[in-house]
Amino acid sequence: MVVLEDEIQEEPTPSQRQANSEEDDVTRKHKKLTYILSEIKINLTTRQMQERRLQ
Repeated sequence: MVVLEDEIQEEPTPSQRQANSEEDDVTRKHKKLTYILSEIKINLTTRQMQERRLQ
């Protein structure tokens, strides 16, 4: 059986593993911040609608 070089899966080096975990951490923080920003936007929109009703 012929195995192409691209198909060989090598174990990640410790530095690659750390880079991957840092990337995962950044992704997690990005998702959390995106969620917080969407909550703020919803709250602001709700407040604006309530203020319009009062006017």
